[in-house]
Amino acid sequence: MSGIISSSAAEQVADKAINIMAREMTDRILSLIQDDRALQKEYLDAVSADGLQKVNHTIAVVVKDRFGFESIPDAADPSRNSEQKEPKSKLLQSYTEFRLR
Repeated sequence: MSGIISSSAAEQVADKAINIMAREMTDRILSLIQDDRALQKEYLDAVSADGLQKVNHTIAVVVKDRFGFESIPDAADPSRNSEQKEPKSKLLQSYTEFRLR
């Protein structure tokens, strides 16, 4: 049957998409904040009060905890977390990549 994905193939597609989303979730959340005027104002107020690094770190920790993620170890140095250095959000310089536990 053309155009119909078997359930195992559909599960593989879903798993791949979920893994990509988990890896990029901090960037996606910050992009959402960046694109929403009200959230952006609250974010900027928090940055004014607590500083950029603390606010972004707190957001990443909340994302990790709320979604039940864990940090991905760096392939070259497993004692460090895998870090994405080219985020889409202009509110980030880099972010830790996550995966499902």
